[in-house]
Amino acid sequence: MSRFSIFILVLVLLSACTAPDTSYPSDLSNTADSSVNYKLNGSNSDIMTLDELTSLVKQAKQNGKTVKGYGKTVFYGTKPEKFDVEILDIVENFIGEGYDCILFRFDSPFIRKEDSSIVAGMSGSPIFVNDKTVGALAYGYSWGRVNNRLGFATPIEYMLQELETKSIKSSVLPTHTGGSPSETGVQRLFPICMSGGLNSTFEKKIALLNEKFPNNPFKDFNFIGVGSDSKVLKNDVTTNIEAGSVLGAEFVGGDMSMAGIGTATYVKDNKVLAFGHPMMSSGTKYKFPMTTGSISAIIALFPRCFKQGVANKEIGSIDYDGIASINGTLGGVAPKATAKYIMMNRLTGQNKEINLTIVKIKEYVPSLVWMTVANSYSTMLQSTEKPILLKASVEGKLSDGSSFSFSFDEASTGGYYMEWPLYLNLRNLLTNPYKKVDLESINVNYEFIPNSINACIDTLWSEKSEITNLSEPLSLKVLLTSKEDGSCGGGSGGGFGGGG
Repeated sequence: MSRFSIFILVLVLLSACTAPDTSYPSDLSNTADSSVNYKLNGSNSDIMTLDELTSLVKQAKQNGKTVKGYGKTVFYGTKPEKFDVEILDIVENFIGEGYDCILFRFDSPFIRKEDSSIVAGMSGSPIFVNDKTVGALAYGYSWGRVNNRLGFATPIEYMLQELETKSIKSSVLPTHTGGSPSETGVQRLFPICMSGGLNSTFEKKIALLNEKFPNNPFKDFNFIGVGSDSKVLKNDVTTNIEAGSVLGAEFVGGDMSMAGIGTATYVKDNKVLAFGHPMMSSGTKYKFPMTTGSISAIIALFPRCFKQGVANKEIGSIDYDGIASINGTLGGVAPKATAKYIMMNRLTGQNKEINLTIVKIKEYVPSLVWMTVANSYSTMLQSTEKPILLKASVEGKLSDGSSFSFSFDEASTGGYYMEWPLYLNLRNLLTNPYKKVDLESINVNYEFIPNSINACIDTLWSEKSEITNLSEPLSLKVLLTSKEDGSCGGGSGGGFGGGG
């Protein structure tokens, strides 16, 4: 079937001025592969240290000037383009104690000045001074369409330090939890952009999911519907990755795609650094498929523009989701589960089969399965206004070789279902503290059938045995029965009895 995508989870971390949450996975202390050495030393001729950049900035300030440089990112297709950068200052303790950031102003003909400043999806765009990498674009203000063109970059040495030691020198370890705009005009923004368009049914379902289960891992993500018929998305596929390329962290692949789309910052040997900020703040706990990607347009929406793009070719695994970056390995493999959804609409005769791979992370699987199923049939039934009955059957296999199955029915009007058994049963299976398992495969069968249930009169009677005054109101009791075939012919009683 044709590929349609729940397609970009565009990532730009926007700075928070409130005190950050300092909780973080304990495995950040794990050491990296000892055979790889990315520490700053004489061999890093393509890197400029923060001290070196600070010295240049101070010297430029003394002369009333700024340090000129450039960045690289993809604005359309797969080719990285340069944009102009001025280094204005080094902001000390921007994220936490000992975590400094690079304040810069940028300009690019690809982004209209009246639209926005930093574009979501530019996270990780490398910043260069004297053709040396100084950092990764990572943070920006979100004051609507204010032409400030300001951003903050994570120093490249922090990203390299994380790659080497899985920690950075900062004594404050902020997490990337999302959130709403603060009074200072900054926010953390994670839109999930879904192709094929979103309808109000799906948006209501996501809102209710977040309300009922506030701890689900995608609670603070924003969903935005965009199209996917661009030739770029279909044909402009590359397996090459370089500084400035589109880089994806894929949650779902196959007939749908749901991926975090950002920018690669630094590529050396088989290692890739990207984003300049956390994605899910999972440390070394999980692995995600790493993909290339392509961009079809810059979408101008209030309060921030974002890149419309899609994950393309899987090229490795993202092994670490840290504070200063995510980093991955070209050729690496991330474990995935398989999923098959079969949708049968008896009202229209429309059938749909969807085959997916889902990242094998037990905390994410229930939400990912629920969201992909919901989007699949929401678009299938969005024009349906008649009452429908959903009959669902689910079966699957777990990593210990055991299998599971369950079924449920839901009646609805207008194709709006809240099938909590799908979410709850998966969550309970995968988070069982007495038996730790992962999902290997899941098959979901949804059958939508007409739900024409009529109420038919079975028995009608009066509390009085006889009527003496025809002008007095008559009190009747009615016994109703349901007829799913819509017919009420004959009835099973139809009698008019006396005496109650």
